[in-house]
Amino acid sequence: MDVTTWIVQVRWGNHRLHTEALDREGMTSLELGPAELGIDGKAAFTWTELGLKVALSPGFTGRALRDAKDRGDAFELFLEPKDTLKLGAGTLRIDVRPAFLPARRLPIDVKVLGVLALALFGVALVLASVVGA
Repeated sequence: MDVTTWIVQVRWGNHRLHTEALDREGMTSLELGPAELGIDGKAAFTWTELGLKVALSPGFTGRALRDAKDRGDAFELFLEPKDTLKLGAGTLRIDVRPAFLPARRLPIDVKVLGVLALALFGVALVLASVVGA
């Protein structure tokens, strides 16, 4: 099953402060800064077809940071569908994980459905008049 969504949660103890879903159909990027994190730092998450790009300024702690590439003022890493990421930002915890979801259904367009029904009714009337003649 393909990963269609990545979940990013900011927690303080047992309290969930912020949750976002990144995917193709909705939000594809998320930036958390000092206002959301309470530290002088920034975390950027970008959804891609192959995984999740993560860019972190200094000040974060976490296990997956050993795989991070130092870009001067930020660390960058790439999460694949099998990966999860747990970060510390001061007293907050940031959990990033893939969400395996079924294929999404397209919403029904009521106007198009109404026009289609009228067209089918018109075809039925024409057929009825041809058969009856």
